[in-house]
Amino acid sequence: MAAKGSEVEAAERRIQSVQLRAAGLSYRQIGAQLGVSHEQARQDVLAGLKAAHQELAEHAEELIALQWERLESTVAGLVAMLKDKGLKPAERQGAIDTLRKVSESQRKLRGLDQPEKRELSGPGGRPLQVELTDAELDAEISRLEKAVRGDVEGEGAEESPEPPAAMGSEAS
Repeated sequence: MAAKGSEVEAAERRIQSVQLRAAGLSYRQIGAQLGVSHEQARQDVLAGLKAAHQELAEHAEELIALQWERLESTVAGLVAMLKDKGLKPAERQGAIDTLRKVSESQRKLRGLDQPEKRELSGPGGRPLQVELTDAELDAEISRLEKAVRGDVEGEGAEESPEPPAAMGSEAS
């Protein structure tokens, strides 16, 4: 039973340590006030913060799961509504718009709409060297925009001009 009591005391000390640290006390001051070494005070603060972080993460996961269930229920209701043959066109469009917004909420909730981070580099991971005139840069931007939009035709079409050699194929 002494072990249980010491666990409870340690947990209470961690809470007090975090509160004292938040109030601006140093680890030495916290240790002196709680009757432990400054190193133990530091460990208690870190352990208390870690426990608080874990508890917050658990609550966040529960909230995400609850919100997901709500969105899924909304989707099910909208799909059932859209299957109704007697639905007026304006109501159908409203349901489709709402379904689109719910889908967007679901993607955001799961983090699926996060932008993809990319880093460009030159040979050997060195910084990319770009030495273009303004006209060359404008032409390259236009070519890339067309490629992204799909304006570039299939295999038999005229090939796009090669990018200038300075765009990373030479080491500077």
